[in-house]
Amino acid sequence: MKVAIFDAEAIKALPIIRSLGRKGLDIITFSFEILSLGASSKFVSKNYYLHDLNIKQIKKIFYKEKPDVIFPLEERTIRFFLDNISITDGFNFILPEKNSFSIFNDKSKTIDFVTKLGVNVPKTFVPDSLESGIKYLNSRKYFPVILKPKHSSGSRGLKLANSAHDAIKKLRVSMRKYGYPLIQEFIPAGGKAIGAEFLFYKGEEILSFSHERIREFPVNGGPSTFCKISHNINAIGIGRKILKAANYTGFAMVEFKEHPLSKKLYLMEVNPRPWGSISLPIYAGVNFPVEAVMLFYDPKNYFKKEISFDKNLFMRWFFPADLLSIVFNKKYSFYKKMVEIFRAYPNTVYQIVDKTDIKPLFVMIIKVVYNLFNFEFIKKNLLRK
Repeated sequence: MKVAIFDAEAIKALPIIRSLGRKGLDIITFSFEILSLGASSKFVSKNYYLHDLNIKQIKKIFYKEKPDVIFPLEERTIRFFLDNISITDGFNFILPEKNSFSIFNDKSKTIDFVTKLGVNVPKTFVPDSLESGIKYLNSRKYFPVILKPKHSSGSRGLKLANSAHDAIKKLRVSMRKYGYPLIQEFIPAGGKAIGAEFLFYKGEEILSFSHERIREFPVNGGPSTFCKISHNINAIGIGRKILKAANYTGFAMVEFKEHPLSKKLYLMEVNPRPWGSISLPIYAGVNFPVEAVMLFYDPKNYFKKEISFDKNLFMRWFFPADLLSIVFNKKYSFYKKMVEIFRAYPNTVYQIVDKTDIKPLFVMIIKVVYNLFNFEFIKKNLLRK
């Protein structure tokens, strides 16, 4: 079976490619960067570098390669295929339905949708103009607040504001780059950050999993750099309820933050795509990519599996993300930083490092060194701006 994976330059592509390659599947990739992490894996038979999402070029490659399953990983690519439905004719795509994708791809629509389901969300205001945003911020008694772009991916573009003056300044900046953001109540630090992950098919849950973030970068809100399995029944139950109500299909991660005092879980967002820490469930034996490929290749003959797994496992994205998370963590003393950098990490899967597939590590090192003084690269990939 041949699987075509888009967005192979993404960190999440690498564990997905490795999991499918180890099952003996033929993997071809599509990359939007010349130095592509996933495309450098030994499990990739061919990579296509794309300058952009060009319908004619992609169709031509599809008819040449004849992939059995096509697997886009990032929201931009998913949206492209949903908007250009003629490309999908005759091919098996791992894609959500357009309606449910549009709900979860827009954070303001997500809040409206889940609020009707009785799900806890931080108090949120969505301005329809700069003036309404300024008026709201000037009327607030309590700060800080979070300014959150409606359509950004994960933590990208999030701004913490500690006063009305600070928030208005950041509102103007956010509007220029992302349009009108959500202005959201800040849930205090100290509670758990939980991700509940799912594979759904036409409203039916196929697989579920959950993890807890231990470290992230940027330190105050970014992708997991070190996380652990946390079988959070409450988070999984709420996520299941949301996705079932949306008659969802495909991958999704439902993110929560626990209030440190009430211990209530507050929904942060629903990401309608594969998630960055997907190597953790794969390591535990919950192989989301393999099951998804089998399901979308032949849904009529797919049998849902009951999967048990080891609950005492961890995932670490050591270089450069977790290294930076440790170095810039103001809560860590110098001694603590040295301990965390150099201590042994048992029962841990590494996001990039794999002694049986070493080339991606060198590609990552080259990319970081090459872009050391590239501020746009640093903003996008490390600072998540």
